[in-house]
Formats: sequence, C-alpha cells, structure tokens
Amino acid sequence: AVSKIVRVENVEFAKEAWVRLKVDKEIALAEGKSGEIDLSLVEIDFNTEDWTAREEDGVTWYYYNKMLEVGGKTTALFEEVEFSPRTGNMYQGAEVTITVTAQAVQAKNNGSSALDAAGWSET
Repeated sequence: AVSKIVRVENVEFAKEAWVRLKVDKEIALAEGKSGEIDLSLVEIDFNTEDWTAREEDGVTWYYYNKMLEVGGKTTALFEEVEFSPRTGNMYQGAEVTITVTAQAVQAKNNGSSALDAAGWSET
C-alpha cells in the first residue's frame, strides 16, 4: 500500500461550501510491455461514512456529507492506494497516476446537502 491522503481544505472560498471529488486512475505500462490494462488492479478504499458516491453521466463523484466551513478540512476520501496481488508481470515498471478533481459551490441558500446543491461545473 502507498500512502495517499486525499482531503479538501476550504482556503479559497470566503463562504461555507459543498464539496465533491472525482477520482481517475491511469496506468502507463513500461516500455516494451503491452496488453489490456485492468484499472481495477489499483485498489482504493473509499471513506463511505463521510462521503457519498453518485454516478452522473458515467462519472462517479464523491460528495462530502457535511458543509465545509471556512478554513475547515474534510475527512479523507481515501488514505492509501493498494495494488492487487493479481497484478501480473505485464505491470512490472508501470506508472500509476491517480488524478483527483475537486469542485466546490457555495452552501448558503443552495440545498441541504452537496447532493441537493446546484451550480456544479460540467467539467
């Protein structure tokens, strides 16, 4: 397992915010290696107590279940990334990239939770 702690801190907004995150996994095989890449071999144990997953148009977003106060931090969405024991020789020397996209919208007068909020970016 590799330590990768993902959380959000409200330092940009001057207001309370609703927050959501998107996580993308990518595997680049080492030079000379080929085959069909299985992204499920990169395992992430998501915090489902404080975050709610919802799929929208084929994309899974993780919504923080609490309003993020000014200067506040979320709990971690996840804290480590593991590589499945099923990972074969094709993945020797491969490079794994985890990209996290964060979005926030004003919480005041904008729904009772992040799931109800309006104004999320399309990207």
